[in-house]
Amino acid sequence: MHWDGDGWQTHSFPGSTRGDVAAVADDDVWFASGTADGTGVARHYDGTSWRTTQLPGAGPDSIANVEAHGSNDIWAVGTRDDQPYAAHWNGTRWRVLSPGAVTPPPGEDEFSAWLSDVGFVGDTAWAIGVATGDDSAQGMLYRFNGETWTRKKLPAMEVGVGASDVGTGPNGKLWLSSRDSNLMYRKTADGWAKVALPEQPGTATGIEASGTTGGRTWAVGTAELDDFEYHGVIYRGIAG
Repeated sequence: MHWDGDGWQTHSFPGSTRGDVAAVADDDVWFASGTADGTGVARHYDGTSWRTTQLPGAGPDSIANVEAHGSNDIWAVGTRDDQPYAAHWNGTRWRVLSPGAVTPPPGEDEFSAWLSDVGFVGDTAWAIGVATGDDSAQGMLYRFNGETWTRKKLPAMEVGVGASDVGTGPNGKLWLSSRDSNLMYRKTADGWAKVALPEQPGTATGIEASGTTGGRTWAVGTAELDDFEYHGVIYRGIAG
């Protein structure tokens, strides 16, 4: 869907599975997704029409997130063959730059790992993901050094497995959102600082997204009321 200033316009792509969109400008928009035939595509909008290219590396099974850091620095992350998948657009072509394969714990027959979100701190890309098996689950955090991804240690999260969102605060610090609580974690020189967002009616079920604008950090989450009823929550951080 696209808001043109007066109303929402629909852009449909038959055959696409889960995907995400990132906009650099009104005439520079990317949508990437898996496809029903398991190949995966990236579609670019130039303000008038869409152009389709196949994502490399046999394509992803699904794309969870697309993030743009300018016209020549765009990431699409998800999963391929039950392993993390990442593709990068450098302004000329897409290239597979996935992290190394995640090794299943001993004895796990069913195992799947994927990247769920990517964000930037300055010019550095960070990605988060989750790996699950029959009897195990682990969160993952990666930092891209310009050539390869390096796995980093996640903060000790009190609830849930892994992070739900990676973002940047107004001071340029890395933030991670909790998957199953109202907690967020800010990267510091000494490790991670835990920040509890204000309590809301019901039980917090996670922070789904965060971002920065106007010198403030914003976060969006959900809380569960009685009888499996949910309501959305928007948090606005203090300036600075």
